[in-house]
Amino acid sequence: MSSIDQYIYTCLGVIECPMPYRYFSQQANIQPIQVAIYRLRQDISEFETDFQGSEGDILVGGGGGEAPAMRIRMPEAMLLYTNWNRFEQEYPDLLIDELYSTYWSPTQAFMLCTGYETLGWNPENDRIEQWLMEHVVSFLVKHFADDYKQFIGNDTLDCDGKICHTLTDEEDRIWNWKTHKYGI
Repeated sequence: MSSIDQYIYTCLGVIECPMPYRYFSQQANIQPIQVAIYRLRQDISEFETDFQGSEGDILVGGGGGEAPAMRIRMPEAMLLYTNWNRFEQEYPDLLIDELYSTYWSPTQAFMLCTGYETLGWNPENDRIEQWLMEHVVSFLVKHFADDYKQFIGNDTLDCDGKICHTLTDEEDRIWNWKTHKYGI
């Protein structure tokens, strides 16, 4: 069980991170790790140690028991990348670095970033957090536009979101097991 499973969420998709290491010690061999993209459907308890977040935020990774988490504040990140003028009006004092929080150790970051490099991340050009955040926002615009239509503007994103994919039916049954089992 992962830390995220204590909460109500919807898994929207995954990133296949082809890192050259065994992330979990019980893995028989090296294989890509699936990093889930979750939309929180409730606020996270202040006592949670693996991540924080509010209803509507996005978590990339589910914390303990799976990939470490990165929180993306929504709708602020959507506005930043697709509707800059509105972002500046509504959040004039908000810094880009305040739109995300990471909950990974240096070793976990190294392992994941080695995989993200093979997907196109260049540490000389981009901070990993901003590169991931823009890919996830692009993914949401392409596949979940109706959910975010009140925030999406006409600004063009530099990242295309192709590192993310929507869930297959089988992945949906696995990642959204609580919805299928309990109807939540």
